[in-house]
Amino acid sequence: EFLKYWDMVTALVAIYSIGQLVGSIPGIFKNLRGKYTALRGKAIKNLDDAEVKSFEDSIESFLKKGDDAVEEAKGVKRTGTKGSKTQGKTRAKTNINAINKYGDYLKKRYKNVFAEFGKWDDKFKQEFLDDFGENYTLLNKLESEPELVVIWRTECRTSSISELKTSISRGGLREEYVGKVEELEQLKNNLLNQGLPKKDIAKTLFEKRRELTINYKGITPDDFLEFIYKRNEIKYVKKGIGDKWGLTWEGALKHYKKDYDKIMNGASDVMAPTKQKLGEAFKKVFKKNEGEYARLIKILKKYRMN
Repeated sequence: EFLKYWDMVTALVAIYSIGQLVGSIPGIFKNLRGKYTALRGKAIKNLDDAEVKSFEDSIESFLKKGDDAVEEAKGVKRTGTKGSKTQGKTRAKTNINAINKYGDYLKKRYKNVFAEFGKWDDKFKQEFLDDFGENYTLLNKLESEPELVVIWRTECRTSSISELKTSISRGGLREEYVGKVEELEQLKNNLLNQGLPKKDIAKTLFEKRRELTINYKGITPDDFLEFIYKRNEIKYVKKGIGDKWGLTWEGALKHYKKDYDKIMNGASDVMAPTKQKLGEAFKKVFKKNEGEYARLIKILKKYRMN
């Protein structure tokens, strides 16, 4: 039991500084010392004297560093505001150091993960460290399925493996939707060339766009879908021209005053070509509502839309 705990603590120290580790998990060195004390009367008696001394010296040296870090952390807490500011600056420097150490660690043990990690800037490296750094069970799963690392970076920031797997099917969702909407422009031209009445063309295009909208909302994550419905409530429902899905045909006739050219053109028009642009559009809608805006920002960050 000691050796397992020892391996975990030394691995964490390889990633973080001892000071950071003590600050995050105050009792970790106390627990390690307790397990070491319990071990001394058992396994160590099977070693010769030289081996016992070498083993004890290395453990005691490591534990002393932990004790010193605990005392230093207590001193920082007693120093007040000035000490806190200094500690904050130290922590900021340590993060970069921790990222570099973490990269070295991944390079040795998780080569598939590091292949992606090594491409990122420090912002994303820090996020990854925060999400997965201490969970080796998750890292092993990511190593065996490195496409999940790509999904974490591009589609969905989460430490849930099941959520990452679900997000694979949503990869490039916005781009796919935009592509299908833009195809309606060619359909419009084909129908016009056939000489069909503009009213019929407008309705056909409108219904196809609405069908696309409803279908893609069906594979949109629930937490973001909630804000889509709220936006549509503001933009369409309250104005009497639509429902939770968006503009209705009757609403389009009212909104565009039966201008069928505008309805046709609107069917293939895209509000935001990328998910980042879509995020910007939603922020404008909710920026005056502090509570909703704060929740929205968290969701946009999660889905890499901010």
